[in-house]
Amino acid sequence: MTKTVSARIGAAVAVACGLTLASAWAADAPKTEDAPELANYTRTGKYELCLTNNRIRQIQILNRKQILIYMNGNETYLVEPSYCAGLSKGLAVSYDASLNKLCNTSIVNLLDPGSPVPSRGGCSFDKFEKLEKKPKQN
Repeated sequence: MTKTVSARIGAAVAVACGLTLASAWAADAPKTEDAPELANYTRTGKYELCLTNNRIRQIQILNRKQILIYMNGNETYLVEPSYCAGLSKGLAVSYDASLNKLCNTSIVNLLDPGSPVPSRGGCSFDKFEKLEKKPKQN
């Protein structure tokens, strides 16, 4: 009985140490660096699930993890897809505009306009974070 209790306590201590090490490692894992273009904006923490197509002026891929969407009316949104294989700065984005909205459930296609094989796969956007333009400094 004493051996069983000791073994269980030992196992619990080992698990607790493992979880502590795993969480410490995760905290030290490299974070995604913001693209330099984001230095002009402040994140608001306000999110939309859909954007209206006729208000979207431009979609700019910044890097492998961040996309800016410029809207009519000087609004800007940031998209940080949790997984979008093949996303890179030189690509273009296409999506089905017949629904008149770009939503978190929309499939977005990545295109390489200069390639003989233009399609680079697809992904979806999780949410659209509203950004506020920082005032210009004198």
